[in-house]
Amino acid sequence: MATAKKSAPTITLYQFSLAVSLVLSLLVLSFKKYFLFIPNFGLNSFALPLLQIFSGIGWIILILFPPFYFRYINSKIDKKFLLISILIWPVATFLIKIALFVQTGSWFLSYLSAYPIFIFMEILAPAIYIWIYRNIK
Repeated sequence: MATAKKSAPTITLYQFSLAVSLVLSLLVLSFKKYFLFIPNFGLNSFALPLLQIFSGIGWIILILFPPFYFRYINSKIDKKFLLISILIWPVATFLIKIALFVQTGSWFLSYLSAYPIFIFMEILAPAIYIWIYRNIK
C-alpha cells in the first residue's frame, strides 16, 4: 500500500510578517517607557528629539507596513516602499546612537546585552526583511 507523502507546511510572507509584527508589538508593550515617550526638546540638541520622533514613527511603520504590504499591495506598488518601511527604524536608532556618541562619548549599547530581544528588533527583523526584499520579484 502506497502512502502519500505529507508536504511540509508552507508559510506565506504575509503570515511571516504577521508573526514578526506580533513579536515586535509584544516587545513594545513590554518596554513601554523605551518606546512610548515624549521627546525632550529642552535639550541643548534639537537633532536628538527629532531623531526620537523619527524613531517612534519608524517602529510603528516596521510593525504595521510589512504585513499590510504582503497582504494587500504586494504587486500594486513599487517594492521600494517596503524597503523604506523596513529601514526607517534601524536608521533612526543608528542616528540616535551617533548623536548620543557625539554629545556624550558613549554609544549606549549596554541595553543590547541586558535585553537581547532588542537585537531582534534593531538588527534581525530588519535584516530578514531586507533579505526578503532582495528575493521577492
